[in-house]
Amino acid sequence: PLRVGWCAEGSLGPVSEEVQTTLSKAAVALSSLGCEIEEVHMEEWTELNALDISMGFFLGEGSDYLNQYVRGHEEEITWYIRKRMSLPMPSVEDLILSLSNTEKLRQTLTGYLRRFDILLFPTTPTPAHIHESRDLEVGDRAMPARHSLNITVPFDLTGSPAISVPL
Repeated sequence: PLRVGWCAEGSLGPVSEEVQTTLSKAAVALSSLGCEIEEVHMEEWTELNALDISMGFFLGEGSDYLNQYVRGHEEEITWYIRKRMSLPMPSVEDLILSLSNTEKLRQTLTGYLRRFDILLFPTTPTPAHIHESRDLEVGDRAMPARHSLNITVPFDLTGSPAISVPL
């Protein structure tokens, strides 16, 4: 049988109750089809903030690349991208730390993929939200809108294959 590791929140949170309930129902459905289901919490990722890691790469590589295309058109890009592009470049030490932490993410994920055939995680912490929101409401908590990327960025950084299936 397929081995499925599922995580409704764990270190990826906060995740809305609606999303967690949907994940739980999906895990039950897979179990009823004969899959071996085990809940995981991804504790190893708690100390590895993927959003911070990605900022090291964006500021070190992406903002310089993007600048060549948007220079002179700054008023046409979103407030958030303008803000990101105005941040200082990271030091070489910061870039090395981002590379090292990406490798830690990759090693941890590889360990989970050795144990499981499928990882069942939420794609975003909430159902669809308003485009260009500055805040994201997750239950009774207000989070920065960037939190909506919290779950997918570790997979982006590690180059891992992922698919989102609407439930």
